[in-house]
Amino acid sequence: MKICIISSVPLGHGGWTKWIYEVSLRLRKFYSDEIVIMIPVRSRTSPFYNKFLKIGEVYEYAMRWSIRYLFKMMPVFFRDADITYVSYGEPIVGNDLAILFKRLLSKAKIVHGIHFPLVIEHPHKLSHILHNVMRLTTIPLMHKCPVHILNRDAVRLLKKIHVKYFWIPNGVDTKTYKEKRKYEIFTIFYRGANYQKGTDLLPEIIHYIMKKCSYRVRFIVLGRGHLDYILKSLKKKYGEENVSYAEYLNESTLVEYLAKSHLYLSLSRFEGLSLLTLEALACGTPVISYNVSGNRDLIIDNYNGWLVQSFETKSIADKIYEVYRLWKEDPCEYYIYSRNARSSVLKYDWNRIVEKIREMFENVILS
Repeated sequence: MKICIISSVPLGHGGWTKWIYEVSLRLRKFYSDEIVIMIPVRSRTSPFYNKFLKIGEVYEYAMRWSIRYLFKMMPVFFRDADITYVSYGEPIVGNDLAILFKRLLSKAKIVHGIHFPLVIEHPHKLSHILHNVMRLTTIPLMHKCPVHILNRDAVRLLKKIHVKYFWIPNGVDTKTYKEKRKYEIFTIFYRGANYQKGTDLLPEIIHYIMKKCSYRVRFIVLGRGHLDYILKSLKKKYGEENVSYAEYLNESTLVEYLAKSHLYLSLSRFEGLSLLTLEALACGTPVISYNVSGNRDLIIDNYNGWLVQSFETKSIADKIYEVYRLWKEDPCEYYIYSRNARSSVLKYDWNRIVEKIREMFENVILS
C-alpha cells in the first residue's frame, strides 16, 4: 500500500508536525518505503524536517492557491497513492479545494484529517469568529470523503450531520515519556505563544502565583509565535530563577522538564486533542486546564488533573495555588495524582493508535 500524507500548513514543532512524524515512522514498519510526505516549501526550518527525509519520500510544493495551479499540481499531490491523508486546512486553503477536485474527478481514496476543534465554548468573540470560519470552510468537504477526528465533541457533532468519520485520538510514546523525580522547587510547565494557547493570560497568572507563593515557585515557558514577546518579557521581569524561557527544546530535554515539573498548565481556549497534555500525563505530571473540548477527553477532574470551569484567570491561578499547597502540605496525596496521570494515558500508546489508523486506511480502501 502506498500512502501519501499531505500537510496544508508548513511544518513547525507543534502537535500536527509531530503527529505526521510519529504516524509515518510507525506506518513504515507495515508498508516499507511506500510513504510520501508532501509539505509546503517553508517547512525546512522545522526541527523535524531532516527526520522526515529518513522516513520516506518528501515532496515540497509551493503554496499558491489559484485554480490553474491546483489542476497542474494534481498528479504531484496524489502521486498514484492507494490512499491520501490530507491534514486540516487553514480557512480556504488550496489543499482543501484539491481534495474536492480530486474527489469529483477520480476514484481516489482520501481521508480528511481534522486536527482542529469543531466545538468551542470559549466566550471571547475572536474564538468564535475563527471557529466559524474553519467550520464553514470544512464541513462541505466532510460529505466528499471520510473524516478523521480526535475527540468526543467532534463525534457528537458529526453524528448530527451524518458524516462518515473515524474517531482516533492522538498518541504518546509511553517508553520515552515516563516519570522522573520532581524538582525540589515547585515547577509549572507551560507551552504556547499564540492566542489559542492563551499566552496573553499568562502574565496575570504568574504575577498572582509569585505573590501568593512568595516567589518560591518556578515557571518553565516554551514557545515560538506571534506572542512569544510575552514569554521573553516574563523571563526578563522575574529572572531565570523564576521564569525559564526557550523557543524550542529537543525531545530529551522536553521529557526531562515535563517529567520533573509538578504541573503542566494548559491555558488553551480550544483544542483538538493536545499531544503535550498526553506527554505530560505520561510523565506523571498532572494537568490544570480550562474545561474545553479535547482536554476534557484526557483530564479526569480531581483524578489525573483539574478542569477549571470558569475562563477567568483568577480561577485557574487559584487552582494552581491549591495544588502548590497540596504538594507542600501533603506530598503523598500529590503523588497519587501523579501516578493516576501516568496510568490514565497508557491506552494512548502510539503503537496502539497507529494500528487503528492503519485499520482506518484499509477500511477506506475497501469501501
